[in-house]
Amino acid sequence: MHLSITAHRHLSTVSSFLGFFAGAYLVFWLPRTDTFYDTLLFFFVPIMSAIIPGVIMGLCVPAVCPQCHGRTYYAWSNPIKYRCKDCGHLHNTGIFYSED
Repeated sequence: MHLSITAHRHLSTVSSFLGFFAGAYLVFWLPRTDTFYDTLLFFFVPIMSAIIPGVIMGLCVPAVCPQCHGRTYYAWSNPIKYRCKDCGHLHNTGIFYSED
């Protein structure tokens, strides 16, 4: 699958949203025991279900390098950057997580 960097970001975001709702759906159908662990699972499962797909997309699914058309992966920085494994090009998307 050859994804542009923009398509890669969109697919990563969509997979995180779907993961969150799948985790919330899973928590809804889990048996209730009215303990502290139910409360913990109520918050933990949807949040982790949202984080894990985005991390997998960043680490395992490559986007296409705009310079050499090789494999580029998310570089885990703010602003969002992608580093090509083939030519080493660092592509700055100009997208920030927050303006802090």
